[in-house]
Amino acid sequence: MPDGRHISDEALAEALDYVLQKHTQASKGGRSHADFRFGNVLEGLESYALPKGRLPDRGEKLLAVNTEIHPYGYRLFHGSWGKGRGRNDVEILESGTLNAEDDGTGRLVELQDGRRFKFVKVRRGGKDNWVLVGLGPAVKAAGEKDCNFLHGRFVDCRTGQTLANLCIIQAVSAKAFKKGLGGRTNLPFGLGMLFTNSNGFWMKGVPFDLELVRLDGDFRITEIQKMRRSFFDIKLPVYRAKDRHSVHAIEVPAGYCEAKGIKPGDILRAGKA
Repeated sequence: MPDGRHISDEALAEALDYVLQKHTQASKGGRSHADFRFGNVLEGLESYALPKGRLPDRGEKLLAVNTEIHPYGYRLFHGSWGKGRGRNDVEILESGTLNAEDDGTGRLVELQDGRRFKFVKVRRGGKDNWVLVGLGPAVKAAGEKDCNFLHGRFVDCRTGQTLANLCIIQAVSAKAFKKGLGGRTNLPFGLGMLFTNSNGFWMKGVPFDLELVRLDGDFRITEIQKMRRSFFDIKLPVYRAKDRHSVHAIEVPAGYCEAKGIKPGDILRAGKA
């Protein structure tokens, strides 16, 4: 990485905050790209522009242009500035924490949900260009698989249009079903946890609010329930399905459905990452 433009070796040993922001510029005909930023409060946010507007899938290589260091507080920014052709719109696609390390051939980053990527320097051209390679989730030994990692999208039941794209952690093992999101400090927008053939849910060890999106056998939304955070694991309520057709469920951040226009009748489509 270029000297003076990346997180220090000392910081790499600690979890870093990251954000993936969608940036739309009116001056470029409304075209969008994504900005992938990560860092800490002391050293700011190392930033990369992703022209494709997303992180790469497993085995995929996407261009990543290293840009200037951004203030740490910018990870929380969403909204608009400027007017007319100078208008810029910023939307947070996902955020959370990651770990990073240099292996001598590039920069490895692993997000808190297990997705991994590698920055590899492009040797041609004068710009500070990199290729971001999707490595998929970290591989576990046989018999240790607790979760699958999926790509998903919510589809409007009337128009067939995509309302939202998200990354999905699917609980597989009994351990994952029992723990759920317990032990996490937050759930970023753009990330959800899927449970198949499940009814009762509780918020043990989950200190943030959630929405529980209930699904029928065809993954059509039957109902949306609000689940309240727990600070003390005493007398926790159990959230059960009210609609008899509810079979599966996915937990998403509080306010996610309203923000994305997701409602009963819409459909969740999911496939392998």
